[in-house]
Amino acid sequence: MVFTLLKNFLKGGLAGWFAKAGPAVELRLGGQRLRFDAPADFAFALAARTGVTPARIHDWQHRAAADLEEEARGIVALERRLTELRARCEAGAGSYAAALDELGVAVFSKDHDWRVMFAALLERPRAEESYLRVAVDAYLAYLAARRDVLALVRDSRRPAPAMAHPQPTLVFSADQTTAQFERDELRRLPPGEAVTIKLARGASISLKLARHRFSLSHQRGWSLMTDDGKCYTLHPGVNSVGRGRDNDVPLDADFRNVSRKHLLAQPLDGDVIVLTDVSAHGTYVPPTALAS
Repeated sequence: MVFTLLKNFLKGGLAGWFAKAGPAVELRLGGQRLRFDAPADFAFALAARTGVTPARIHDWQHRAAADLEEEARGIVALERRLTELRARCEAGAGSYAAALDELGVAVFSKDHDWRVMFAALLERPRAEESYLRVAVDAYLAYLAARRDVLALVRDSRRPAPAMAHPQPTLVFSADQTTAQFERDELRRLPPGEAVTIKLARGASISLKLARHRFSLSHQRGWSLMTDDGKCYTLHPGVNSVGRGRDNDVPLDADFRNVSRKHLLAQPLDGDVIVLTDVSAHGTYVPPTALAS
């Protein structure tokens, strides 16, 4: 009798604890079955999917200007629709599941398996509103990054104004003095274009983000070290680097010339990493590190 009462109490207590912890969700993404025990875990995983892929940026580099303008308008329109959808759902004027089902998964990008993920969530017998809310918020962050990088690519393709007397590139130091940039030492990456860097295991190179010096190291994995010794490990996939707190590598505000989203770094198999400059003030690397 006592054992039965204790068993029922524990069963009810554990059931209540799991109910408070939130439902678990399993999704198949990228050929893997992933389990998320809470919406917070799901949000953490989606943060890595809010950057623009180097392949997408490379494609933009070869698209006509009219195509890029049309895509920019489409991004803004979808941002507006999703923002309005979110506002309605948060106000209790409908559910995320019904609103997204009406919108259709075809509006979502195939990059980062976004379309597959939304389809999988909506196909669940009982779509979890908390997970759909997280997915919509993360996709809005992805659209914002995509809009910003696309604008940078469009700007980089506009011809620069002609200069009667070309001036050497100058770099401002902390004491407001200027020094001529050593072009033989480092070369600026073409804005918005994915560039392949080859670096043997155990080696490192110096590079600059704007006027700030860093080092890129390839040991067991890849890492980026600031000039004051702080080290950031680069994870597989695309790493965004910049002063914005939403970056994979969020740099301190002291790096004033570094853009909020400055650089995309994607380690590949072997000794190769792909760097994409998406900044206003440039990323500079040694010419000898550029893969042939």
